[in-house]
Amino acid sequence: MDKLREKQRQLEAAEVENQLLKMKVESSQEANAEVMREMTKKLYSQYEEKLREEQRRHRAEKEVLLEETNSFLKAIEEANKKMQVAEISLEEKDQRIGELDRLIERMEKERHQLQLQLLEHETEMSGELTESDKERYQQLEEASASLRERIKHLDDMVHCQQKKVKQMVEEVSTCTQASGQGRFWSWGSFNSRTHPTLSSVSCGSYIPCGLMSSPLREGFL
Repeated sequence: MDKLREKQRQLEAAEVENQLLKMKVESSQEANAEVMREMTKKLYSQYEEKLREEQRRHRAEKEVLLEETNSFLKAIEEANKKMQVAEISLEEKDQRIGELDRLIERMEKERHQLQLQLLEHETEMSGELTESDKERYQQLEEASASLRERIKHLDDMVHCQQKKVKQMVEEVSTCTQASGQGRFWSWGSFNSRTHPTLSSVSCGSYIPCGLMSSPLREGFL
């Protein structure tokens, strides 16, 4: 009889111990779940903050590009107004060509920078993206489309300004030949000091300084 009671006490003690162990396990699981929820919440918050920062950065870059493009357009407009003044002297035309020449070089450099940015975006887009990166991918697509539009716009502006420079060079050449000067750039203001690439180049093959190796010249010649 005593053995049965002892056995019963052992069973009851084991049951109590099992209940305590079960409570500990449940408590531990709940604590782990809470930790996971907090970690998930924190990671998602960090991701959202990073995404907002990227959006702010892209907006800032877009505003800078717009400002630079507007600056180019304004500079071209001012240069065109100056070129329309009647009876401009040869020295003044030389200066105008130099201004357009430098402007074209600046636009070509800007185009190169935009091309590099576009390449970065396309490289990132070609990588492996997770489900959570869809918004980032869409953002890159929009930025890439904007960059392509700016590059095309710069290409058009460069081509247009090249044609204007060529026309001015032809006009200057005609004037100098009419005045009895045998060589194309024999007069003082158009020399290697201001236009080193024009010192012995015919008008028909002129390419502005800074674009001698540019692929854009193919559409110009």
